Amino acid sequence: MKTIIIAYIPVLHKGYFNFLFDNLIYSNTIYLIGDEILENFLPEFDYLKRKDSIRALPPKMTIKAIEEWFPFASVEVLNQKIIRALIDPPLKIIAPSEDISRAIIDRYFKEKEAIFMPIFLRWHRDNVEEKKKVEVHRIISLSDFEKEIMEKIIQESQKSFDWWRQTSAAVIKNGEIIIMAHNQHLPDPQMPSVFGDPRSIFKRGIHIELSTAEHAEATVIAEAAKRGIALLGTDIFITDFPCPPCAKLIARTGIKKCYFHQGYAVLDGQEILKYKGVELVLVE
Repeated sequence: MKTIIIAYIPVLHKGYFNFLFDNLIYSNTIYLIGDEILENFLPEFDYLKRKDSIRALPPKMTIKAIEEWFPFASVEVLNQKIIRALIDPPLKIIAPSEDISRAIIDRYFKEKEAIFMPIFLRWHRDNVEEKKKVEVHRIISLSDFEKEIMEKIIQESQKSFDWWRQTSAAVIKNGEIIIMAHNQHLPDPQMPSVFGDPRSIFKRGIHIELSTAEHAEATVIAEAAKRGIALLGTDIFITDFPCPPCAKLIARTGIKKCYFHQGYAVLDGQEILKYKGVELVLVE
């Protein structure tokens, strides 16, 4: 049975190098997914023609680079003629585990054996929405102090009119709450009751930036800035793990510990916090 590699490779970086290197022992043939397929046969990905136009290399350059890197017998751009030639014979396909590869195989090679390699190569529709378990530095049971703080922020979260998600946050300095807030809609907390909540259009965790609500973490950080309070070395207690924009704000402030009760990490929030040295503590 012939084994081939199919992949969308808009740019060349170490991730693609590793993907090709790891699979060279299984196949000497690679087909690149190019503009013809994306524009004419996968219309749901036509946005890549615009979005990837700045960074994407012409296929000829990519082919030349791959041929310099590895001794593949054949490196070609996938087209309709090649697809027709591959439909009948027994075939095994190796592809990155991402949205374009899956769409190609689902549409043209559904009856073929396919192996999807779990490797991060680019942000795409699947992994952007992925909800990842937070890799915490430690898990703690509630001390009397922590129990008191968590009870207060949970009570604070109940003040939110945001039926989609009620959250709150509190900044702790020298063992005292200096600022506490819940998420709320602007300019009026009950706006969703009048105009509807735009979050209801999306699934949980998707397009979190499209909201009329101000997140609790952003509120306490902005309030601290307004009052001239430095947050360097403070702790933050939150009901839910922060979204990526709030995680970046927390990381930038110099907050040293982030205590949270529940939730999941999306996009790069967890990585940014750890990169900035913020200790992540799950409070059970």
